[in-house]
Amino acid sequence: RKAPPLQEITASPTTPSSEPSAAPTGTPTFAPTFSEEALEILDLLAKNSPDQGLALKNDPSSPQYRAFLWIISEADIDLAELLERYAMAVFYYSTDGDEWTNNANWLSPLHICEWWMNGEDSPCSFDQQLRYLDLSENNLDGTIPDEIVLLIELRSVLLNGNSLSGSLPTGLAENVGITIFDVSDNDLTGSIPPSFGEVWDAMTRFNVARNPNLGGPMPANLGKARRVSFIDMSETQISGTLPASYGDLQQLTHLNLQQINVNGSIPLSWWQSLTNLREWYMSSNRMTGTIPPDIANFTMLTELDFEENEMSGPLPSEIGLMAALRNINLGDNQFTGPIPTSIGMLEHLETFQVRRNRLNGTIPSEFGLLTGLKILYLSQNELTGTVSPDLFYPESILREFKASTNRLTDLPTNIGQSVELRSIFINSNRFSTQLPSEIGLLTFLTSMVLHTNPFSGTFPTEIGNLTNLRMLSLQQLTDIEGPLPTEVGKLTGVTRIRITGSAFTGTLPSELGQLPLLANLKIQDTNMGGPIPTTLGNIAALAELSLWKNSFTGTVPTELTQLDFLVKVAFASNDLNGTMPLCDAGLDVITADCEELTCDCCTTCCVDGIKCDPPPVAGRESDMGGGPPGSGPGPGPGPGPRPT
Repeated sequence: RKAPPLQEITASPTTPSSEPSAAPTGTPTFAPTFSEEALEILDLLAKNSPDQGLALKNDPSSPQYRAFLWIISEADIDLAELLERYAMAVFYYSTDGDEWTNNANWLSPLHICEWWMNGEDSPCSFDQQLRYLDLSENNLDGTIPDEIVLLIELRSVLLNGNSLSGSLPTGLAENVGITIFDVSDNDLTGSIPPSFGEVWDAMTRFNVARNPNLGGPMPANLGKARRVSFIDMSETQISGTLPASYGDLQQLTHLNLQQINVNGSIPLSWWQSLTNLREWYMSSNRMTGTIPPDIANFTMLTELDFEENEMSGPLPSEIGLMAALRNINLGDNQFTGPIPTSIGMLEHLETFQVRRNRLNGTIPSEFGLLTGLKILYLSQNELTGTVSPDLFYPESILREFKASTNRLTDLPTNIGQSVELRSIFINSNRFSTQLPSEIGLLTFLTSMVLHTNPFSGTFPTEIGNLTNLRMLSLQQLTDIEGPLPTEVGKLTGVTRIRITGSAFTGTLPSELGQLPLLANLKIQDTNMGGPIPTTLGNIAALAELSLWKNSFTGTVPTELTQLDFLVKVAFASNDLNGTMPLCDAGLDVITADCEELTCDCCTTCCVDGIKCDPPPVAGRESDMGGGPPGSGPGPGPGPGPRPT
């Protein structure tokens, strides 16, 4: 329903003053002539307004003045409901009510309890006082007016999921009955008023999350809201240190402070008193300090996320006493020492993430006791020794095993028993035995990253069983023996193959032409040779092809001209000859040894793959046009088809 237009009630206004008065006067400075009753209402509203009527009496375009005009336009004015109706009308005009998704009955003669809000129940109490203001996800756009404090019986404020801007009304801090305050997912600015929480004895839920420009310190007075169970200030610009007063919030079960700007250590009072927490998120801050043995007190905690901070020290063995823990993420910190074996006591654990720390010692075999474990991230630490065979067993539901960039030395052959595995990242270790053929039993694998390991022996032909594989990364396998198995042609789901700096010999399997989804193929700096298979022209999705620095001979297959998605190729540092057949194919990048391979269209010409003109761009995954072999990680996802 559209709001009534601006109008004067009894007479035309005089010309507005170009210099509004700094303080309200008895009548508006742009003073139209109102009835005596209207002027009494005006004075009453001004006296009860948070700004003492400044906007009401000095700005004819203000939501306050528009609300006043609406009030006096009603046929029957009930003074008992006056302030509530005025406050609601100001709220309507302040948040562009005409454009709300649903504004049914707003600014109608009906009682405000009949005005639309979310939910099926009445927003009012039995005595017709507004208790619940729930307009979440309703396309509100504008500011929350200070007049909201006139709704003195208000208990719940739910304005989340809109486009509200401006600052939070300070006056709300004086409403002792507030139980729920949720303004998350808006564009609020300023800071949280320091007085918030001081008299909120009934508060249970406080949520200002995902207001990217809301800053200032955490309000210490919120620690006085002893009944609060839910606090979320995540993804804001809130900064400073953590108030020790929050240690008094012993009924708190959910605390989310991730991706804000707090720093310093977690107060001791938190470790000692917030033991009813079920979910605790502190990721992406600048927190320092250690995890104390008091962590044992958090027996009901199910989610713990301290990722991306500056915390240090050892992981206390008392972690094993957190009986309800399901997911723990301590990645991207500076934790040291071994992973405590007590981890095996966490019978409900599903995710354990400690990547990018300084942990040492071996991977505890006790992980094998965790029958519900799905995700195990141990990458970029200083772990040593063998991977315990106890981690892998037929009943395991482990889906992701990532232990790259450590000093691990042996992969057990029974890894094939954990048939639920989807991802294996064990690159940049010291695995020197032959890659177990049992890996071919992991038919659900979608990603397998093995590069930069001294695996010995030949590559298992059982790889052909991994038909769900999407990415195959085999760089820097310097001690591998023999050819690349022809069974790679069975990996019909693969989109990316990267083999650089590895010791594979023989020819490039023609079976690669059977991979319909392969978009990026990088075979670089290997011992492979022979002719380039003409079957590569059958890979319909191929967008980027790099065969830099191998021993391929013969000519570039003309069949490559059939590939509509191909945009980048690199053939430099091989023994190719003839004429480049791709000059009329509309490619973005063509790199070759132009003195050996006639190429009038090459974007980069090299001499033995080293001296290139113009210099190739290196360092980006999608750049294949130059740089010495291994200088970039290889091609990224392919673009769309070339224009015809």
